[in-house]
Amino acid sequence: MDHLDPVVRAIVIARREQKVTQAQLAELAGVSRRAIVMIEAGSVCSLSTLRRMTTALGMEIEARTFAPPTL
Repeated sequence: MDHLDPVVRAIVIARREQKVTQAQLAELAGVSRRAIVMIEAGSVCSLSTLRRMTTALGMEIEARTFAPPTL
């Protein structure tokens, strides 16, 4: 799971902790099970799909500003 984006990693951990199957998450999020499998394997997906998945798991995606590194 080390190869995953931190957001996707958090989703996978939450899904497992809540004992939700990929099929159940797919149904709750309104996406295909194949999409869940592919995302959890590291495929690219849309922000909209990530939001649907996090909402289904009772999570929230938050955007924060930060100071970019200086050269």
